Amino acid sequence: MSNFYIIFIYLINIMINFMPQRPIDYFPLIIICIMIGMFIYNVSKRPNSYAPVKASNNMDLDAVTKELTNNGWVLFTSRHCGWCIKQKEDLGDAMKNIRVFDYEDNQKLIHKYGEGAFPDWYNICNGEHATGYIENDRLGELNKNIEKNSQKMTEFNTMANKKH
Repeated sequence: MSNFYIIFIYLINIMINFMPQRPIDYFPLIIICIMIGMFIYNVSKRPNSYAPVKASNNMDLDAVTKELTNNGWVLFTSRHCGWCIKQKEDLGDAMKNIRVFDYEDNQKLIHKYGEGAFPDWYNICNGEHATGYIENDRLGELNKNIEKNSQKMTEFNTMANKKH
């Protein structure tokens, strides 16, 4: 990250050394430097998507995902969603415990129950949504205050089992 700042300072130094006499003539150079600076800032703040995700406190991810499913949580995803892919990769083998509905295969279901953003964790017991990527060590928080509604679960399961 510090290499980006060194390069940015070097570019500003070059710009100052080659500035034209009239201030209006170096306006495009200032705009270019600002754009480069914004790019460097955004790159430095971007999460490292290649870093391995480890569960904190020796959390048993397999047990957490089983509990999520038992409490009525399902995951709506899209094949073209980068955060959906990251969520599935981070869950790894524990994904086998999660009921996943892909948008391209289950459009009617997701239009009825989904929020329209992916990934979307949806609770079929109470209709609660948790939209967006959730880190593995925070998945257990979804299980708090769950009231099971068997009628909603039956309705959802009936629709989920239909061929679309």
